Amino acid sequence: MSEETAPTGRTGLVPVDAAEARGRVKALLGAVLGRSPLSARDTVVADALLVTSELVTNALRHAGGVTAFEAMADRVGLRLVVEDASCGLPSTKEPSGDFTPGGYGWPMICRLATSVTVSLLPSGGKRIQVFVPL
Repeated sequence: MSEETAPTGRTGLVPVDAAEARGRVKALLGAVLGRSPLSARDTVVADALLVTSELVTNALRHAGGVTAFEAMADRVGLRLVVEDASCGLPSTKEPSGDFTPGGYGWPMICRLATSVTVSLLPSGGKRIQVFVPL
């Protein structure tokens, strides 16, 4: 991030669930954007909260839990970092017409974020970092 887009707010404690993560990000965005309380009808806020929820839910459901969480925001965008205990890479479900749950969150994250990186950690697990424009 440049000086112009340096984070003006951050939250870093590991959330216990997706709802807690969304609440932290919503409060962070409200502080940064100066629009509190934020409306879920605000498309950029809804996108940011959806990406937050999907990343944390995926880590809890498929990757042994969240081991680190950081959210940084400025008026340009939201950067999320979620680490988990699994070295397994995110996957998508091939369309099959059976409408079973799962496999749809990762493509949605990739569509809503303008930057997505997945890094394996030397100590095990992985780090997923995304940038969602505001």
